[in-house]
Amino acid sequence: MQARYQQNSDIFKAFCNEYRLQILELLQTGEKCACVLQEHIEISQSNLSHHMKILCNSGIVSSRQEGKWMHYSISPEGSQRAAKLLSDLTTVSEDPKQLLIEYLYLDLSTCDRCIGTDTVLDEVVEALTPTLKLAGYSVDYKKVEMTTAELATQYRFVSSPTIRVNGQDICGSVAESSCGCCSDISGTDVDCRVFEYEGRSYEVPPKAMLTEAVLRVAFSAQTESCGDTGNTGDFVLIDNLKRFYDGKKSLSSGCSCGCDC
Repeated sequence: MQARYQQNSDIFKAFCNEYRLQILELLQTGEKCACVLQEHIEISQSNLSHHMKILCNSGIVSSRQEGKWMHYSISPEGSQRAAKLLSDLTTVSEDPKQLLIEYLYLDLSTCDRCIGTDTVLDEVVEALTPTLKLAGYSVDYKKVEMTTAELATQYRFVSSPTIRVNGQDICGSVAESSCGCCSDISGTDVDCRVFEYEGRSYEVPPKAMLTEAVLRVAFSAQTESCGDTGNTGDFVLIDNLKRFYDGKKSLSSGCSCGCDC
């Protein structure tokens, strides 16, 4: 790290003297012998040698010896490196574009759909993240278990599992079927999401579906958020999820009547 900064400081040091600036101007017209440079800028040979050493150390000037005289010229590679360094250091970086991927689910210990979707989504996010970063995105991947009805209401949660990209549910509509796993967890009949893709329904979404969904939101012109957790508004938890939470609470309390005893 320090070596890189030392090299960069050597480049800028080359420009920090009026004699060295004069030398660079003279070399713009082509290679010059040390004797010619000394004649034009009227300094001693020892002073010229000092300045030429700094210019050569910076990489901006290259040298060769012919007889008893040194000949100097501007190095194309060195000058390009110096120009790029100045540009890089004086360019204000834009904040990266944000891409938030949220995975909202009811259960990752028992529910086959939640577990399977979680595995597929992990693989898709891992595969896409390098590409998204190259495109200037900062990827934030969050998983949130909908442990309570209050949390589900906060997230405006309507079906499990749900995948949102920048607040948008990747599924345009909600399609569900009976879920034996979540029914067992709650002791009541519960439906969970099925993913519809290319005319077929999947309990666990295919990688192609998730990949297309993430990229579609990332590169679309508008990304309207529909998952604001700060404003529940008039959101009402759907009956299917109410049954799940009420049933789960009853089972955990040892009550099997289905009411809030």
